[in-house]
Amino acid sequence: MSGSAELLLLLVGCAPLQDGGYLGEPLLTMEGEILQQISLSELDGEPTATVIWTPGASRGEGGPADEPPTPVQHQQVWVRTEFPSSYQIQLFDEPPEESIHAALGEPSLQVGTGTVVLFMDLDGDGLIDWGDEGLIGAAERVLLTWSEPEGYGLGRVPEDCDGPGFVRLDLESDDVDIVVAEDVCEAIVDPDCDPGSVEWGDDCRAHPGSHR
Repeated sequence: MSGSAELLLLLVGCAPLQDGGYLGEPLLTMEGEILQQISLSELDGEPTATVIWTPGASRGEGGPADEPPTPVQHQQVWVRTEFPSSYQIQLFDEPPEESIHAALGEPSLQVGTGTVVLFMDLDGDGLIDWGDEGLIGAAERVLLTWSEPEGYGLGRVPEDCDGPGFVRLDLESDDVDIVVAEDVCEAIVDPDCDPGSVEWGDDCRAHPGSHR
């Protein structure tokens, strides 16, 4: 992979825009720096930013007991990645239905919880192929939320959160940096501040070729 800056324009699941149509104003725009604690030069594929959500109502239940939940990837995403320094993401629709679940302590409120991640796209389709492709970076402690009727929101989980029921802190802007780290689990947000829960899958769905 070249060390020079690369421009990657992706549209996943948005045929109208690929055909020249107009999707309207984005519901949410996020952008930020890609901060490398480890080098990506030895990994194959294109570094690509995207949004993933925790599994919905079942929270991954119903499958084999030893099978971790698989994060839900947002399909309707416009992405610009200028490697190695920055990215921008725009969302044009609500979170995937399979990511919606009851809020903690308020079961009548339907919400979605997600975050921004970076992965190495091996086949160029803009989608994470779990098992072959995985996470190599994540927005450190930044939580993406959705609820009806409030829509999208951003918050930062406090570093010292030690249990459910934490108070999310509002971000001052839509700037969300992605940290590329040796241990993705250390960087990715814990939505319920419970280290015993598993929201992002086996080993945080780390890239098979990452430095782990």
